[in-house]
Amino acid sequence: MRPRFIYLPENESELLEVSRKFYGISGFPCVFGALDCTHVPIVSPGVSNAELFRNRKGFLSLNVQILSDPDLYIRNIVARWPGSVHESTIFENSSLRAKFEAGVISPKYHLIGDNGYGFSTYLLTPFLNPRTQSERRYNFSHIRTRNVVERQHGLWKERVSCLLTKLRCSLDNAMTIIVATAVNHDIARSLGDFEENEFFEPDDSSLEIYFSEDQFGGMAKREFLVQEFFT
Repeated sequence: MRPRFIYLPENESELLEVSRKFYGISGFPCVFGALDCTHVPIVSPGVSNAELFRNRKGFLSLNVQILSDPDLYIRNIVARWPGSVHESTIFENSSLRAKFEAGVISPKYHLIGDNGYGFSTYLLTPFLNPRTQSERRYNFSHIRTRNVVERQHGLWKERVSCLLTKLRCSLDNAMTIIVATAVNHDIARSLGDFEENEFFEPDDSSLEIYFSEDQFGGMAKREFLVQEFFT
Protein backbone atom coordinates (compact mmCIF):
# COMPACT_ATOMS: atom_id res chain seq x y z
CA MET A 1 0.00 0.00 0.00
CA ARG A 2 2.91 2.37 0.67
CA PRO A 3 3.91 2.83 -3.02
CA ARG A 4 0.31 3.60 -3.88
CA PHE A 5 0.14 6.62 -1.58
CA ILE A 6 3.75 7.68 -0.91
CA TYR A 7 5.50 8.31 -4.19
CA LEU A 8 7.56 10.94 -5.97
CA PRO A 9 6.29 12.94 -8.94
CA GLU A 10 7.79 11.31 -12.03
CA ASN A 11 6.62 12.66 -15.37
CA GLU A 12 7.06 16.23 -16.51
CA SER A 13 3.39 17.15 -16.12
CA GLU A 14 3.45 16.05 -12.46
CA LEU A 15 6.71 17.93 -11.86
CA LEU A 16 5.33 21.09 -13.43
CA GLU A 17 2.16 20.89 -11.35
CA VAL A 18 4.08 20.44 -8.10
CA SER A 19 6.54 23.24 -8.88
CA ARG A 20 3.68 25.52 -9.98
CA LYS A 21 1.91 25.04 -6.63
CA PHE A 22 5.13 25.67 -4.71
CA TYR A 23 5.73 28.80 -6.78
CA GLY A 24 2.25 29.99 -5.89
CA ILE A 25 3.12 30.05 -2.18
CA SER A 26 5.78 32.74 -2.33
CA GLY A 27 7.34 32.87 -5.77
CA PHE A 28 10.11 30.30 -5.30
CA PRO A 29 10.70 28.53 -8.64
CA CYS A 30 11.28 24.89 -9.65
CA VAL A 31 10.73 23.32 -6.23
CA PHE A 32 10.48 19.53 -6.22
CA GLY A 33 9.69 19.23 -2.51
CA ALA A 34 10.29 20.62 0.98
CA LEU A 35 12.66 18.47 3.05
CA ASP A 36 13.06 18.17 6.80
CA CYS A 37 13.47 15.65 9.60
CA THR A 38 11.34 15.19 12.69
CA HIS A 39 11.95 13.19 15.86
CA VAL A 40 9.49 10.49 16.94
CA PRO A 41 10.00 9.48 20.59
CA ILE A 42 10.53 5.78 21.33
CA VAL A 43 11.20 3.60 24.37
CA SER A 44 14.71 2.24 24.79
CA PRO A 45 15.33 -0.31 22.02
CA GLY A 46 17.20 -2.47 24.55
CA VAL A 47 20.27 -2.94 22.38
CA SER A 48 23.95 -2.35 23.11
CA ASN A 49 23.98 0.89 21.10
CA ALA A 50 20.75 2.24 22.57
CA GLU A 51 22.36 5.60 23.35
CA LEU A 52 22.69 6.24 19.62
CA PHE A 53 18.94 6.84 19.70
CA ARG A 54 19.27 9.69 22.21
CA ASN A 55 18.93 12.95 20.31
CA ARG A 56 20.48 16.28 21.27
CA LYS A 57 17.32 17.24 23.15
CA GLY A 58 17.99 14.32 25.48
CA PHE A 59 15.24 11.81 24.65
CA LEU A 60 15.31 8.57 22.67
CA SER A 61 13.91 8.85 19.17
CA LEU A 62 13.97 7.92 15.54
CA ASN A 63 14.98 10.82 13.30
CA VAL A 64 12.50 10.61 10.42
CA GLN A 65 13.12 12.26 7.05
CA ILE A 66 10.03 13.64 5.34
CA LEU A 67 9.55 15.17 1.90
CA SER A 68 6.36 17.22 1.68
CA ASP A 69 4.60 18.48 -1.41
CA PRO A 70 2.70 21.81 -1.45
CA ASP A 71 -0.57 20.07 -0.52
CA LEU A 72 1.00 18.56 2.63
CA TYR A 73 1.19 15.04 1.22
CA ILE A 74 4.16 12.94 2.31
CA ARG A 75 6.06 12.11 -0.88
CA ASN A 76 9.06 10.36 0.68
CA ILE A 77 9.78 9.00 4.14
CA VAL A 78 12.85 7.42 5.77
CA ALA A 79 12.14 6.05 9.26
CA ARG A 80 15.11 3.94 10.29
CA TRP A 81 17.77 6.29 11.67
CA PRO A 82 18.62 6.77 15.38
CA GLY A 83 17.84 10.14 16.93
CA SER A 84 21.50 11.13 17.24
CA VAL A 85 22.09 10.95 13.47
CA HIS A 86 22.24 14.33 11.73
CA GLU A 87 19.62 15.09 9.08
CA SER A 88 22.31 15.71 6.47
CA THR A 89 23.64 12.16 7.00
CA ILE A 90 20.16 10.73 6.54
CA PHE A 91 19.69 12.60 3.28
CA GLU A 92 23.15 11.71 1.97
CA ASN A 93 22.34 8.01 2.41
CA SER A 94 18.81 8.20 1.00
CA SER A 95 17.35 6.93 -2.25
CA LEU A 96 15.99 10.45 -2.80
CA ARG A 97 19.50 11.89 -3.03
CA ALA A 98 20.56 8.96 -5.21
CA LYS A 99 17.84 9.84 -7.73
CA PHE A 100 19.16 13.40 -8.01
CA GLU A 101 22.75 12.19 -8.26
CA ALA A 102 21.83 9.73 -11.02
CA GLY A 103 19.95 12.35 -13.00
CA VAL A 104 16.62 10.56 -12.62
CA ILE A 105 15.14 13.89 -11.53
CA SER A 106 15.77 16.80 -13.90
CA PRO A 107 18.50 19.20 -12.68
CA LYS A 108 16.05 22.02 -13.31
CA TYR A 109 14.29 21.05 -10.08
CA HIS A 110 15.54 21.20 -6.51
CA LEU A 111 14.60 20.48 -2.93
CA ILE A 112 14.49 23.20 -0.31
CA GLY A 113 15.77 22.62 3.21
CA ASP A 114 17.15 24.53 6.17
CA ASN A 115 20.81 25.16 6.88
CA GLY A 116 21.13 21.84 8.67
CA TYR A 117 21.54 20.35 5.19
CA GLY A 118 24.52 20.48 2.90
CA PHE A 119 24.15 22.94 0.05
CA SER A 120 24.06 21.57 -3.50
CA THR A 121 22.54 22.14 -6.92
CA TYR A 122 19.56 19.98 -5.96
CA LEU A 123 19.13 21.07 -2.32
CA LEU A 124 18.91 24.82 -1.78
CA THR A 125 19.17 26.44 1.65
CA PRO A 126 18.80 30.05 2.83
CA PHE A 127 21.58 32.63 2.98
CA LEU A 128 23.15 32.56 6.43
CA ASN A 129 23.87 36.28 6.34
CA PRO A 130 21.88 37.95 3.56
CA ARG A 131 23.62 41.15 2.49
CA THR A 132 21.33 42.55 -0.20
CA GLN A 133 17.63 43.16 -0.57
CA SER A 134 17.53 40.46 -3.27
CA GLU A 135 19.09 37.91 -0.90
CA ARG A 136 16.59 38.86 1.78
CA ARG A 137 13.75 38.38 -0.72
CA TYR A 138 15.17 34.96 -1.58
CA ASN A 139 15.31 34.00 2.10
CA PHE A 140 11.77 35.25 2.75
CA SER A 141 10.41 33.23 -0.17
CA HIS A 142 12.47 30.17 0.75
CA ILE A 143 11.33 30.17 4.37
CA ARG A 144 7.66 30.69 3.51
CA THR A 145 7.77 27.93 0.91
CA ARG A 146 9.67 25.46 3.10
CA ASN A 147 7.15 26.05 5.86
CA VAL A 148 4.86 23.49 4.22
CA VAL A 149 6.95 20.61 5.62
CA GLU A 150 6.69 22.00 9.15
CA ARG A 151 2.93 22.32 8.71
CA GLN A 152 2.88 18.75 7.41
CA HIS A 153 4.75 17.52 10.50
CA GLY A 154 2.30 19.31 12.75
CA LEU A 155 -0.79 17.98 10.97
CA TRP A 156 0.56 14.41 10.88
CA LYS A 157 1.49 14.38 14.58
CA GLU A 158 -1.75 16.02 15.66
CA ARG A 159 -3.63 13.30 13.82
CA VAL A 160 -1.54 10.49 15.36
CA SER A 161 -0.87 11.46 18.97
CA CYS A 162 1.53 8.58 19.68
CA LEU A 163 4.03 10.30 17.38
CA LEU A 164 4.07 13.19 19.86
CA THR A 165 4.24 11.11 23.03
CA LYS A 166 6.17 7.84 22.70
CA LEU A 167 5.98 4.63 20.68
CA ARG A 168 5.99 1.85 23.28
CA CYS A 169 6.93 -1.10 21.11
CA SER A 170 9.93 -2.81 19.56
CA LEU A 171 12.21 -0.83 17.29
CA ASP A 172 11.10 -2.73 14.18
CA ASN A 173 7.46 -2.16 15.03
CA ALA A 174 8.11 1.53 15.69
CA MET A 175 9.56 1.94 12.19
CA THR A 176 6.59 0.10 10.69
CA ILE A 177 4.08 2.20 12.65
CA ILE A 178 5.69 5.46 11.55
CA VAL A 179 5.47 4.52 7.87
CA ALA A 180 1.92 3.17 8.29
CA THR A 181 0.75 6.43 9.87
CA ALA A 182 2.36 8.33 6.99
CA VAL A 183 0.31 6.27 4.56
CA ASN A 184 -2.82 6.97 6.63
CA HIS A 185 -1.99 10.68 6.56
CA ASP A 186 -1.90 10.69 2.77
CA ILE A 187 -5.10 8.66 2.57
CA ALA A 188 -6.82 11.21 4.82
CA ARG A 189 -5.58 14.04 2.60
CA SER A 190 -6.85 12.28 -0.52
CA LEU A 191 -10.29 11.90 1.10
CA GLY A 192 -10.52 15.62 1.71
CA ASP A 193 -9.51 15.75 5.36
CA PHE A 194 -8.04 19.25 5.31
CA GLU A 195 -8.45 20.06 8.99
CA GLU A 196 -5.34 21.82 10.23
CA ASN A 197 -4.77 23.16 13.72
CA GLU A 198 -2.27 25.82 14.66
CA PHE A 199 0.33 23.31 15.81
CA PHE A 200 3.88 23.70 14.60
CA GLU A 201 6.81 21.65 15.69
CA PRO A 202 9.70 23.86 16.88
CA ASP A 203 12.47 23.66 14.29
CA ASP A 204 15.96 24.39 15.56
CA SER A 205 17.84 22.01 13.29
CA SER A 206 19.18 24.94 11.29
CA LEU A 207 21.34 25.83 14.30
CA GLU A 208 23.66 23.05 13.15
CA ILE A 209 25.24 24.32 9.94
CA TYR A 210 26.43 21.69 7.48
CA PHE A 211 28.62 22.15 4.42
CA SER A 212 28.73 19.73 1.50
CA GLU A 213 31.29 19.06 -1.21
CA ASP A 214 28.85 20.37 -3.84
CA GLN A 215 28.15 23.67 -2.09
CA PHE A 216 29.90 25.79 -4.74
CA GLY A 217 27.73 24.42 -7.55
CA GLY A 218 24.73 25.10 -5.35
CA MET A 219 25.88 28.65 -4.73
CA ALA A 220 26.01 29.32 -8.47
CA LYS A 221 22.46 28.03 -8.90
CA ARG A 222 21.24 30.05 -5.93
CA GLU A 223 22.86 33.19 -7.29
CA PHE A 224 21.16 32.59 -10.65
CA LEU A 225 17.77 32.30 -8.93
CA VAL A 226 18.42 35.46 -6.93
CA GLN A 227 19.22 37.42 -10.10
CA GLU A 228 16.37 36.00 -12.16
CA PHE A 229 13.54 35.89 -9.61
CA PHE A 230 14.35 38.08 -6.60
CA THR A 231 16.07 41.15 -8.04
